[in-house]
Amino acid sequence: MHVCGEVRTPGVYELPAGSRVWQALEAAGGITEYADDRALNQAALLSDGCQVYVWSQAETSALRESGQLPFSAGGDGPAAEAAAERVNLNTADREKLMTLPGIGEARAEAILQYREQNGGFSAPEELMNIDGIGEKSFQKLRELITV
Repeated sequence: MHVCGEVRTPGVYELPAGSRVWQALEAAGGITEYADDRALNQAALLSDGCQVYVWSQAETSALRESGQLPFSAGGDGPAAEAAAERVNLNTADREKLMTLPGIGEARAEAILQYREQNGGFSAPEELMNIDGIGEKSFQKLRELITV
């Protein structure tokens, strides 16, 4: 997995199956003093090929002020605020969809078209019916979306 952002030694690390975020952070030498550890769910299970990005306090502060926090985790702080503001695939407009990581104009438009053609999403997993959104992409988005 790729560990980057506010960690002491960013890079690609190989960890055993079933590893958690805290183990990836440990492999990368720990977080820096600028990291916002409230924006991390260190107990989250990792999957092969994923990226762990450690947000800085300045980044989360700016995102909180703009109303766009692109992550979700348990606990208090900015991540808990984000959990309450998941992007609803059935009601979000194009701009709101584009706040999701990896969703640009074309994919946002494809989501809107799918919603219109199918009467909406009945489960978040249906997002994988959109061209370019496979299992890996869905895993990155799963905690950020709702229906």
